[in-house]
Amino acid sequence: MVTGMMGTDMYGMSLGMGITPFNPMMNQSYLNFSDNQDMTTYYNTQIDNMQVGVYSNGQGRLSQRAQQLAQQLQGAIASGKQTEVGNILQALENDPHLLAGVERCYDNLAGARASLRKDVRTTLAGSQTLDRFHLGFINDLFIGIRKAVMAPFGYDPMSEREAIDILNKGAAVDTVVAANALKDATGNGLALDTKTVDTIQAMSKGRSQEINASYSQMGGNLSQDIRNSYIDIIDGFGSRERVNGNILNELV
Repeated sequence: MVTGMMGTDMYGMSLGMGITPFNPMMNQSYLNFSDNQDMTTYYNTQIDNMQVGVYSNGQGRLSQRAQQLAQQLQGAIASGKQTEVGNILQALENDPHLLAGVERCYDNLAGARASLRKDVRTTLAGSQTLDRFHLGFINDLFIGIRKAVMAPFGYDPMSEREAIDILNKGAAVDTVVAANALKDATGNGLALDTKTVDTIQAMSKGRSQEINASYSQMGGNLSQDIRNSYIDIIDGFGSRERVNGNILNELV
């Protein structure tokens, strides 16, 4: 990962070697960074995206592994094997770069962005209807009850909500996956999953420019879709202004 010290270290090394140094402040000005933290976040974002790209570019062993997992997910979803879908996602939960790479591979296999998320919502029992009415918290309550009652007997299939929460960990390290997550969550402004919108917004500090660019490539207007996704009386008055305002502040 790029750190705030990297530019300084490279600058000092260049001076010692008698060559034209890399000046982090010049680079900051050239790319219109607001400060060193903005520059660091930008480079870390590029590194994360490249690392995910290694899994999804179709070349090499790492990509073959991601392709294999994506195919397994596709087969399990097509067969309605909820337990297998859950097992695969749980195995990927602690490796967000591979997780994001698998999601990209799945979408490539399906021929459309956010396909994995749409298929997960269709296949796994869960909160899609409740989310549409901004009542996803009821499903969260059901999940807790189910785990307490059924898990001791070995029956604990993953819910849609749990699967989406795992996939959102991949969105934390890849701006394309983050844009896909937002597109799926807003449903083009049809108020589907504000929990995911809140999650992506909270962990996208400094990456909103790249996420918005990827979202725009899908033919969406991020700000407009987010504004249309909240119902004040249910989600809390001022929710849409808070979330949309945080994103717009980073896009300025």
